[in-house]
Amino acid sequence: MKNMHLAVIGLFIIIVSYVNVAVADDHGGTCHSATQINMNSTVSGVIETAGDLDVFRFSVSSQQTVTIFTTGVMDTFGALNTSNCQAIDGLPGNDNAGDDLNFKIVAQLPAGVYYAVVLAPPGKNITGKYTLHVQNTPEQVDAPDNNEACVSSTLLSNENMGYLQIIRNFRDNILSKNLTGLGLIRLYYKHSAEVINILNSDKNLKITAGGILLELVDIIKNTSSDDTIGSIAQNSIPIWLENDINAMLDKIADKGSDELKIAIESSRAELIE
Repeated sequence: MKNMHLAVIGLFIIIVSYVNVAVADDHGGTCHSATQINMNSTVSGVIETAGDLDVFRFSVSSQQTVTIFTTGVMDTFGALNTSNCQAIDGLPGNDNAGDDLNFKIVAQLPAGVYYAVVLAPPGKNITGKYTLHVQNTPEQVDAPDNNEACVSSTLLSNENMGYLQIIRNFRDNILSKNLTGLGLIRLYYKHSAEVINILNSDKNLKITAGGILLELVDIIKNTSSDDTIGSIAQNSIPIWLENDINAMLDKIADKGSDELKIAIESSRAELIE
């Protein structure tokens, strides 16, 4: 009986040794099972077997240039598909446009959902590890000419005009680096002329706004390019200053057009998220 048990165990070991056991897939191979990846982030992957492909889902919130590419020692091939998992017209897959043998695709994409596909180049039964990168380049927002309306220069006295450069650096190095900041810049310049008229018509409100601006300059002059507008709003602005800002915005909104009221509420919502 003991020998029979040993024989069964031995037979089991032999069978297991020769059966191809499926390798667990780290990322789904269809759009339905795709791995979600955020914009401006990376994810590691492995092409485990010949014919394996990994699919990643990401969203674009507004029209912008998107770059997807891999890094690593593996020779990769990449493709970019639409929300219905179809190839984008005029945008073929790519093999070696990136560094070494990595793929790289750069495309101007409208808002929507897209799928990045990573696999071995056609005809090559190779496996290996890679890192996928998904990056965007938000469209640039041009500031108005110096002769155009600027709320900051309206509020600053002559001796404080040096603060304008700090404000511009904050705009260019922090606000313009993400979609939330770009939205705030657009709102600022779109409604600056109306806001200036409101401030010039209310001396006390203008003085209050000027004092708040100086307080904000003291905060943003110590920020770095690694900071975000959301983190600064939540972590660096004291409660009393936040209350003063909200009270000032309420007064400006009360005197402004319906469009300005909506813009102010939109800005608040962006910073809360």
